[in-house]
Amino acid sequence: EAFAKEHGQLTAVVKHLKLVAHPQVRDVGSWAGNVMIAKTHPDFPSDICLLLSTLNAKLTLMNAKRKTEVVDIISFLSDAKLPRNDEAQIIHSVTIPFPSPNSFLDTFKVMRRHMNTHAEVNAGFLFDFKDKDGVEITSARLVVGNIERKPFVAADTCKALIGKSLDSTSISAAMKTLAIELKAHLQEPSVPELPFVVVDPQYRLNLAPQLFAKAALRARLARLGPSALSPAELSAAEETQRPASGGAQHFTVDQSTA
Repeated sequence: EAFAKEHGQLTAVVKHLKLVAHPQVRDVGSWAGNVMIAKTHPDFPSDICLLLSTLNAKLTLMNAKRKTEVVDIISFLSDAKLPRNDEAQIIHSVTIPFPSPNSFLDTFKVMRRHMNTHAEVNAGFLFDFKDKDGVEITSARLVVGNIERKPFVAADTCKALIGKSLDSTSISAAMKTLAIELKAHLQEPSVPELPFVVVDPQYRLNLAPQLFAKAALRARLARLGPSALSPAELSAAEETQRPASGGAQHFTVDQSTA
């Protein structure tokens, strides 16, 4: 958290990690354990895997003979042969590329409660820009959770954004591309669940492009300032603050019976 104060690109990661489970779980759990839960339970919308996928992290696996194998998060979750049981492989470490100074990172976790609950939809968006103060995209990474049975990387939308300025026109076009891409990859749970447990598919398909638009507007706001956004766009880019709940009761005295 202290490191993120000096490197603003990681602020979103720190904030998202505080939404994982609750403090008691975070005190005793580990990131590798979370990854293995996602590996063995494909329907688990892991926030840790989402963050690592967004940052394009690589896992290092090691066997009993200290031989290592490097894989990305998506490959690890998708490949049934990993970790290789015949070699007694374990997750040894993770390597996370540091976002460039010209990058912008934003993440989201939409959930039913403020903590200790799985995501209805979680998403991470990483934009790399050509110039220090410009909004022309050189690369992008869009990752959405609870669409497939692993974090879904929207490769087509990422390609469509390269070379584009992050203006209202390109954002709208990317939203349409993302919506088509998500619909083509949407999967139902691997194990039948009660209707109220499974998040409505159409809700997920509608929400994810809106989260992308919010992240894109925030990126433009961070780089160009409020004057670059319309009032409606500024409203969409703002982060809703949730203050502590409070209440008060006032009692009066009926003087006739006092």
